[in-house]
Amino acid sequence: SGEVNYAENAGDLNPRLSALGSWVNEDRTFGALLAAVYDQRSLRQDRITGVTWGTYAAGVDTNGDGVSDSGSIIYPQALRPTLETEDRERYGLNAALQWRPTATTDVNLDITYTDLMVDYDELTYSADANVANAVRGTARVENGALVGGTFSGGTSQIGHEVSRLHHDNLSVGLNLRQQIGAWTVSGDAAYARAASDTPDPITRSRVQGPVGRIQIDMPRSGGGVPSIRFLDADMNSISTLPGRRLEYRVNDTLDEETAIQLDFVRSVSFGPIAKVAFGAKYRDRARDYNRRDFNITRGISGVTLAPDFFQPFSQKDFLSKVGAELPRNWVVPNPTRFLRQITQADLDAPLSRGDLRNSYQIDETILAGYGMADVETMLFGAPLRGNFGLRVAQTEQTSSGHADNGRAALPVSFDKTYNDVLPSLNLVWEARDDFQFRIAAAKVITRPSLSDLAPRLTLNSSGALFTAVGGNPELRPFEAWQYDAVAEWYFSPSSALIGGAFYKDITTFSTRRRSNIDIDDVTYELTAPVNGGTASIAGIELAYQQLFPFLPAPFDGLGMTANLTLTTTDATYYDGTREFKDDLENVAKQSVNLTGFYEKGPLAARLSYSWRGDVLQEVGTNGLESANDRAFGSLDGSLSYKLTDRLTVSVEAINLTDQPQEQFVADNRFVGYTDYGRTISVGMSARF
Repeated sequence: SGEVNYAENAGDLNPRLSALGSWVNEDRTFGALLAAVYDQRSLRQDRITGVTWGTYAAGVDTNGDGVSDSGSIIYPQALRPTLETEDRERYGLNAALQWRPTATTDVNLDITYTDLMVDYDELTYSADANVANAVRGTARVENGALVGGTFSGGTSQIGHEVSRLHHDNLSVGLNLRQQIGAWTVSGDAAYARAASDTPDPITRSRVQGPVGRIQIDMPRSGGGVPSIRFLDADMNSISTLPGRRLEYRVNDTLDEETAIQLDFVRSVSFGPIAKVAFGAKYRDRARDYNRRDFNITRGISGVTLAPDFFQPFSQKDFLSKVGAELPRNWVVPNPTRFLRQITQADLDAPLSRGDLRNSYQIDETILAGYGMADVETMLFGAPLRGNFGLRVAQTEQTSSGHADNGRAALPVSFDKTYNDVLPSLNLVWEARDDFQFRIAAAKVITRPSLSDLAPRLTLNSSGALFTAVGGNPELRPFEAWQYDAVAEWYFSPSSALIGGAFYKDITTFSTRRRSNIDIDDVTYELTAPVNGGTASIAGIELAYQQLFPFLPAPFDGLGMTANLTLTTTDATYYDGTREFKDDLENVAKQSVNLTGFYEKGPLAARLSYSWRGDVLQEVGTNGLESANDRAFGSLDGSLSYKLTDRLTVSVEAINLTDQPQEQFVADNRFVGYTDYGRTISVGMSARF
């Protein structure tokens, strides 16, 4: 099959080619499948994201009399309009072999490999206005929030980041299934590897300096983006800002996982128990992350740079879909020229404290065993089926890296072992041929990501904002008891009305906390994962599916699906000084999906709308307001036509209404805006 993809913002046509072939011998005892894919993808996002709202207790002067009269306020920080582009090229290969030497033996081998190259380019500038420097009488405060004003003594940083990132992934799985009398014995062995590196290092070329007065107007979320006016500076002049530095980074990451599993299954006749199964699995996961950073100021810092340190602004129509007044093009540092400032002596230097803080190794082994029984019986004269079981797992983790004591990076290692006992129950009662009930109960866990477990500390500075990102070797897994009850009514062929309720009692979860740390006499705002308290999630789900074969032709090919989820959450957090309650992060209170489709003869069409309500993204700590994702909906469609039994053409569109994604804080204050545009794909597939 072949497909051409057009991303509206990027303005490029990208190909996608794929092929699949299979073969089976005459005896049907050996088969092979081979599939390959190649695609390119160009992406562009116009953004202002990461705005935080801090507290300023001293207040500002709103009437021009030289006296603060607003009282304590919240105010915006980190205004950084950003234009991101990516060019991706991917190769993929999948192979499968199946061999059945006897009627009781199956051997399966699966191999998947992908190679992805990503060229990334980011253009950005900052508007760093100090709330303490508000010009008399210009500050505008609404409901305790600073929403506009003119600020003297402003600074700005212009940055240009480029990189080439390479990712290759390999997974191999071998399965052997053998029938031995009444028992079915299965053995699985699997290996997966994901490697990433930087053939072209991540480089950030930066200029920074004073720009005088900055005028800012903050809209409500959903009302566009902030207006930013540099009243005393020309952002298109190469002499406006002196050089700051070149940031040069190389990354090398290797993730590996090895797993072995053995399962035993047999049918039995023991009261209501129809089948039993038990088994064991061993997994070993490891991550080795190495990072080196070089900050080169030689010949750059404080210098009015020559014209060859800059290049033309190559993109068009930046943030053109919103009416705000702000610079839509600006001088762009030339990374090729900045790179000349780094020398081989720089690259040969010993590992720095920062390099040691950023790099880490994680090892995790999991040994688990389970037992399960299938149930088949009658309840009130109707069939009851399901299963119940118990899984026991032991997890051992070792997190190694370096911790900084303010003067040196010292090696550290953290060992952790924990056990989990995880029961489960699933039952289905077929009350009628067209009506059934499902209930389920289970204890579940989700282990932290290996990167979150790392004893790492990464320092960043953008303009006047100093931030840090860390890990936490003491993170506990997400643990919860979850309960579900569902009623299903199949009132006609391929049509159903389904309603259900669910509840999760979460005993541990992780969240991200902001706090301040001091490194080398600089205060950084640290964001790191921490263990939360307890939480709960409760909700209902409704789903409806209907085909309309009873309509007169040609409308008898119509159909629709719809589902609605309503959720309420409650969580306990700790910000380092106090315990408080809020909604659980990353859970929408409402979500809706509607799909209308038509399938008849050679024509198939589908139009879908997916919507979810506001989502708490990050609970507020360290004097910052909680950040939320604004409600978002996407209208998508597809159309295909079968020209012959072997040839089909299709068209697909994503985000037809061109909706941006937005974030906000309390009282609907602006936090972020991302415009990624529409995507349209046209393709053709053939069978031979």
